[in-house]
Amino acid sequence: MALAFVGSSLQIFAQTDPAAKKILNEVSKRYSSYKTIKSEFTLTIQDANKKSYKSEG
Repeated sequence: MALAFVGSSLQIFAQTDPAAKKILNEVSKRYSSYKTIKSEFTLTIQDANKKSYKSEG
Protein backbone atom coordinates (compact mmCIF):
# COMPACT_ATOMS: atom_id res chain seq x y z
CA MET A 1 0.00 0.00 0.00
CA ALA A 2 2.77 2.43 0.88
CA LEU A 3 4.55 1.64 -2.34
CA ALA A 4 1.43 2.47 -4.31
CA PHE A 5 1.14 5.78 -2.46
CA VAL A 6 4.78 6.67 -3.10
CA GLY A 7 4.52 5.68 -6.74
CA SER A 8 1.38 7.71 -7.31
CA SER A 9 2.81 10.69 -5.43
CA LEU A 10 5.98 10.65 -7.49
CA GLN A 11 4.00 10.32 -10.67
CA ILE A 12 2.16 13.56 -9.94
CA PHE A 13 5.46 15.46 -9.80
CA ALA A 14 6.99 13.58 -12.71
CA GLN A 15 4.33 14.43 -15.28
CA THR A 16 6.44 17.23 -16.74
CA ASP A 17 9.79 15.37 -16.69
CA PRO A 18 10.07 12.78 -19.53
CA ALA A 19 13.03 10.97 -17.91
CA ALA A 20 11.20 10.64 -14.58
CA LYS A 21 8.03 9.50 -16.32
CA LYS A 22 10.00 6.78 -18.14
CA ILE A 23 11.50 5.52 -14.87
CA LEU A 24 8.11 5.49 -13.13
CA ASN A 25 6.53 3.60 -16.03
CA GLU A 26 9.28 0.96 -15.82
CA VAL A 27 8.82 0.61 -12.05
CA SER A 28 5.06 0.40 -12.46
CA LYS A 29 5.41 -2.31 -15.10
CA ARG A 30 7.74 -4.34 -12.89
CA TYR A 31 5.56 -4.12 -9.77
CA SER A 32 2.39 -4.81 -11.73
CA SER A 33 3.90 -8.12 -12.82
CA TYR A 34 4.30 -9.31 -9.20
CA LYS A 35 1.54 -11.49 -7.79
CA THR A 36 2.44 -10.57 -4.20
CA ILE A 37 4.71 -8.06 -2.50
CA LYS A 38 5.98 -8.50 1.05
CA SER A 39 7.39 -5.73 3.19
CA GLU A 40 8.64 -5.53 6.74
CA PHE A 41 8.54 -2.36 8.78
CA THR A 42 8.94 -0.88 12.22
CA LEU A 43 6.85 2.11 13.29
CA THR A 44 7.94 4.01 16.39
CA ILE A 45 5.76 6.83 17.72
CA GLN A 46 6.68 9.11 20.58
CA ASP A 47 3.92 10.96 22.45
CA ALA A 48 4.13 14.39 24.09
CA ASN A 49 5.35 12.77 27.32
CA LYS A 50 8.32 11.21 25.47
CA LYS A 51 6.83 7.71 25.81
CA SER A 52 7.57 5.55 22.76
CA TYR A 53 5.27 3.01 21.15
CA LYS A 54 6.66 0.49 18.70
CA SER A 55 4.81 -1.59 16.14
CA GLU A 56 6.33 -4.11 13.76
CA GLY A 57 4.77 -5.75 10.78
